[in-house]
Order: sequence, then structure tokens, then C-alpha cells
Amino acid sequence: MCLSQEQASSQLAPRKVFDLLQDFTLTTVLSSLEIAGLLSKLEGGVAKAELVAHSSSNTMLANAIWEYLVQRGVLYEEAGVLHFTALGDTLYHDKGYLVWLSGGYGHVLHQLHQFISNTMTYPEDIVRDGQWVAVGSALAGKWDVAPYAWECLKDISFKHALDIGCGNARFLLSVCQAFGCDGVGVDISPEACEEARRAVHTTGLDGRVQIVQGDVANLRSIPSLAKIQLVSAFFVLHEIFALGSPVIVDFLKNLKASIHDDAYLLIVEVTSIPQNKATLEWFSPEYNLLHAIMGQSLATEATWKDILEEAGFVMKRVVPIQVPGTILMLCQSSSHK
Repeated sequence: MCLSQEQASSQLAPRKVFDLLQDFTLTTVLSSLEIAGLLSKLEGGVAKAELVAHSSSNTMLANAIWEYLVQRGVLYEEAGVLHFTALGDTLYHDKGYLVWLSGGYGHVLHQLHQFISNTMTYPEDIVRDGQWVAVGSALAGKWDVAPYAWECLKDISFKHALDIGCGNARFLLSVCQAFGCDGVGVDISPEACEEARRAVHTTGLDGRVQIVQGDVANLRSIPSLAKIQLVSAFFVLHEIFALGSPVIVDFLKNLKASIHDDAYLLIVEVTSIPQNKATLEWFSPEYNLLHAIMGQSLATEATWKDILEEAGFVMKRVVPIQVPGTILMLCQSSSHK
């Protein structure tokens, strides 16, 4: 008896490899649409014809993209209008991680065989895309970091804030709007800084928020540092820690000596995973792998506490946040520098 293709498919056992294939493709497509500025158009629904007209000069490709997302259950079409499904809403909510991975590190991961065979090194031959690492982190942080940060900030007082590794400056701008403070954002990516400056102008904070493009390790390049009463550093200090514990301790000591008395330091970091940990976290293994490619190791929570104490900061709060393996630390500079 000959089975139809549909009957034959229904009798086949699930194969994990096709789950991976689908996940990879879906991650790449959604990240690319977000980077192209098209994903947000789907909020509330949009005519498919409009999306096809704007998404590509290649009509066949444009139709294929939107049909693929319907086939994979991310979108549904009703009367010629495309809408997010429940799955689509969930993925759109967490799109920052897709942009961070595919946009920021996708091309780096594609060269993993070159790193393994020692025919390519980081950063001599290839570097991550700093703009999309920064933007992706900011998008993810809106839901998984910011609510915990607000809980810490509402109980302290400050008039001048500094965001180290500010990315698109969305967090810094929201802090300045909510607390009526002035702000300085620093990021090494020129593209991220350009986006941050546009955001500053859009929110009407040109006179209160300044964006500086440069390496945060060069503290002398940061304006008005002596007035700063709050420093935020989300997913950035591990890059200095990778140069060695003495280097990050010296950096934090110099920062403490340069900012206002009793200033606060708000840090978010992904911690390293103990080798004997029975259950892997959602995010930490991938984060560890990517940073190993860049020659960066991650610190444990205990190590961060030791580093901050040695640098002269007093720990106020340690908060596990939405993503397992990730912690928020609020500490304060002592009065004696």
C-alpha cells in the first residue's frame, strides 16, 4: 500500500534536528526584520500588500518571508491583514535576544570552525557587531532588567547619572525622564551612539543628556564625572574583568575616586556557571561560549562581591533578575575616597 506524503509524514517520529533548523531560521528571519525596521509594523496588524511593498524589491522573496512566518505560526492572515499570533507576541516581546545573538554575533559564530582550526582569531580577523549587541541588549533589558533596576532606584536620590555602555540610551533616557536628572551615556560603538543621539533628540532631552562615543576605560573622556551620583553598567564590566581582576579593581577604584561622594553603582552581569551545576540556565551557557570566543571569562557572584569590596564599594542589594544566572548589584561608594 502506498501512503500519501501527508500520511507518511504523520507516521514519522519527531526529529530534533528539524527543530534546530526551524529555530535557527526563525531567529535569523525575525532578527533581520527587526534590524530592517519591519517587525514593529506588525503591532496591531498591517496589510500584507503593504509589507510586501516595503520589505523587498524582490516580490517573490518578500512574499516568501511573510508566508514563512505564517507557516511557522508566528503570524496569521485575516482579510489580507497580517497579525501576530500568541507565539508571535511572545517572540516580539523577547526580540532583543534574537537581535543580540543573530545581529551581533551571528557572523562570528559562523566562523567557529576557523577559531577551532586556528586560522582566524578574535578580534584580529573578525569582531562582533557592536551596534546590534548594544541595541539587542537594550531591547532585552527593557523587560528583563529595567523593572528590577526601578525597584532599586526608587529608594535612592541622585541628580546626575552616567550609563556605561549605554547602547541606544533607552534606559538612561527613561531614568532621566522618571527621576528628573541629567545624564551622560558612553558607548564604544559609533553606530549605537548615533542611534542614542537620535533618541535623545526625539525625547526632547538634548539639553540634559549627552552621548559620548569612546572606551569607558578612559574615564578622563567622560564629562562632568565629579558630579555623577549614579553609575549604571549593564553587561559591560565583564569586558574589563576579562583583562584580569587587578585591572577591574583599578578601574573601579579610579571610578570611585572620580565620581561624587556616596555615589551609587548599579551593575547587571551574567555570572559564570559552576562546573558541578546539575541544571544549566536558559542563557548562561550561550553567553559563556560567545565570550570565550572573545577570550573573555565571566566572574561568579562571589567574585563580583570581592572585587567591589576591594575597590571600596559597599554592597547594598543583590537581586536575581528575570534571566536565570543574571544578577543585579546595587552598591555605594564610601564617603572616604
